[in-house]
Amino acid sequence: MAFPGRASGMGGMNHPALNQAMQQGIAAHKAGDLKTAEACYRQALAVDPEHAEANFLLGCVAHKTGHIQPAIQLMQKAVSKAPESAHYLGRLATALADAGRFDDAIAAFGRADAITPDDASLQNNFAAALHNVGRKDEAERRFRHALALDPAQANTWYNLGNLYESQGRYAEAIEVYERAVELAPQVAAIQNNLARVYEAKGDFGHAIEHYRKALSLNPNLMQVYSNILFLQSYNVLLDPEAMLEAHLEWSRHFGCAQRDGAAGEHRAPESGRRLRIGYVSPDLRQHSVSYFFEPILANHDRSRFEIFCYAELPRPDAVSQRLRNLSDAWRMTAGQSDEAVARQIHADGIDVLVDLAGHTAGNRLGIFCFRPAPVQITYLGYFTTTGLPTMDYWLSDGVLTPSDTVERTSEAIWRVPGCCLGYTPPGDAPDVADRSGNKGLVLGSFNDLSKVSPATVALWAAVLRALPEASLFLKARQLSDPDVRRDLALAFEREGVAADRLRFMGRTDSVRDHLELYGEIDIALDTIPRTGGTTTVEALWMGVPVVTLAGARYIERLSATMLSAVGLEDWICADRAAYVARVERAAGDATGRAELRRTLRDRVRDSALCRGRDLAERLETAYEAMVAKRFG
Repeated sequence: MAFPGRASGMGGMNHPALNQAMQQGIAAHKAGDLKTAEACYRQALAVDPEHAEANFLLGCVAHKTGHIQPAIQLMQKAVSKAPESAHYLGRLATALADAGRFDDAIAAFGRADAITPDDASLQNNFAAALHNVGRKDEAERRFRHALALDPAQANTWYNLGNLYESQGRYAEAIEVYERAVELAPQVAAIQNNLARVYEAKGDFGHAIEHYRKALSLNPNLMQVYSNILFLQSYNVLLDPEAMLEAHLEWSRHFGCAQRDGAAGEHRAPESGRRLRIGYVSPDLRQHSVSYFFEPILANHDRSRFEIFCYAELPRPDAVSQRLRNLSDAWRMTAGQSDEAVARQIHADGIDVLVDLAGHTAGNRLGIFCFRPAPVQITYLGYFTTTGLPTMDYWLSDGVLTPSDTVERTSEAIWRVPGCCLGYTPPGDAPDVADRSGNKGLVLGSFNDLSKVSPATVALWAAVLRALPEASLFLKARQLSDPDVRRDLALAFEREGVAADRLRFMGRTDSVRDHLELYGEIDIALDTIPRTGGTTTVEALWMGVPVVTLAGARYIERLSATMLSAVGLEDWICADRAAYVARVERAAGDATGRAELRRTLRDRVRDSALCRGRDLAERLETAYEAMVAKRFG
């Protein structure tokens, strides 16, 4: 924190009480005693409410203590009194960015930059705001300018790594993150993000190594611990017993059992009152979870249920607004403590609280540790147990977790009849393309490359060896990176598949562009052990059948439950030989493929996957039964 010279609204008048309050406030501020600093700055403002520095520094205290809106108002007042202070403008811009007001932040950064173009810290913060609004080329130029001014700024290297990671430039991201580690070896966040890049590349060993380094630096980072659990469950790296134990250890480590009930006591809902359902998620935005959640939200019976959404969103988007309009109440939770949100949920009188994230990025499982609702459920966003003793149920279906499931859970598994997933088709999806005149069979997968395990490569290579005239089209964000493309081609070459039979593509500009590429594929190949989710249903919507190998666990059966819902059980295989044979059979039936392609979208539209009211009713029945069981 730099403390600027005094700029007073009293025209520079010398006031002993004001000067003393400011001197004491600044001394306390420097010592980290924010409570005393705040009191002193308020004393100064009692003497001179227009005092620029007092307003600014009180705003800095408010910002530091999480009171973002008061901070912005105080800093704006300071800037109005000292409009040529680049320092004031820069801090105001940072606060605006933290509040998600990126356009306003960029405007303030621009004013500060015009005054002080060679401030390395300002350039770094300006670049980060530009990155947040997608102006990535400008952001990179400013990050590089900041590093030219001060190459020892670890935070700038870190932010540049974030930019490269978001662009799929993984080799460059690793390089700059490692430079940040050299400059700030004790910063856990850098280790976490370095781990994330290795995970995206499929290098799980290095990813876990760096996640554990982050935890060794700060054992209380709940999200980093969740990142390890996500990696292990998402990639089926542990057997079911070990998976459960790893999740239980998370709960023990963060003392979840000790917080149980801290939010307050629960009472049975009054007779005749609508049940209050709360959904907690960081993904109420343009995200795969929202595609499956929206048909539920849109179809809840509002005569019997009142719907609250608790949105962990640093920056809402158009999808967020649409979901908000479908809710009875919408609470923004970003920046609030787990306990504060839990108390809000308890005050809202929520009867059933539903987690839609599990241990995925941005989750708020810590809220559930306080048991703010009498019934707590995990559903939709995760792939195995949460490990929380306060999570009552894992909501699933009979295909995802059959009665003889190998899953081991801390929750009771509640199976709804039929498929527990619903889908909202994109409104601007292109028409299904006719491929009847095309020569040469094209197989494909648009799954994230982290799903393309060595076992997947071996399976797909077996398919390609069985069909020597076929080619394989793979699209994934990671394939924007030339090193990733090279490594994947080598992996197929080792399995006897030449590079000229492979086509790779990276990220596309829009969902429509992405979906349009299904017009170039005849049969979609699912991944193992993790299967597709959104990718599977998108392929079906675009008229492309998906062949899947159903494994033993939930995450290995997502495609199976969706294929069952649309009546394509004969595309679900029990082993690798059956998978290869199914693709061979489809490859030899051009007429059958053409007919399926022509009718598949209608089949999906008329299936249980797109009957949102039907799914909502089945969930509502489950919620009512859970509440009755809790208070019966």
